[in-house]
Amino acid sequence: MGLYGEEMLMRTACIQSTLRPGQYSGYRVTGAARIGVDVNLQHWQVDVRAGGKLLHGSGGLDREAATGEAAGAAASPTQKITYMVGKWQIMRLLGKYRDKQGPTSLGQFHDDLIKNGSLRFR
Repeated sequence: MGLYGEEMLMRTACIQSTLRPGQYSGYRVTGAARIGVDVNLQHWQVDVRAGGKLLHGSGGLDREAATGEAAGAAASPTQKITYMVGKWQIMRLLGKYRDKQGPTSLGQFHDDLIKNGSLRFR
């Protein structure tokens, strides 16, 4: 739900006014780089140090943040991927919801989505 929330904030005026040109696309590149590092760490293609360098170079993160992200991916395998899959599942549900309900408000979708408790994809 967290990555979906970030996406919605990026798409709305909530934080668009604070974004610098290119920052939104940079945000997406960083997400893709995190998944690449996550997969490569789990397949022993890179170690944490090399993963940090990849995130620093292609992910647009500063060196300290990149190293922390790589260490986090090593400590919690597939966490980066599951965040992305969760976002995609919610975006898919939103599309189906709008197909069925018509152009309803995003707030109504969110209310309907969480009205039965926490989101757990099993």
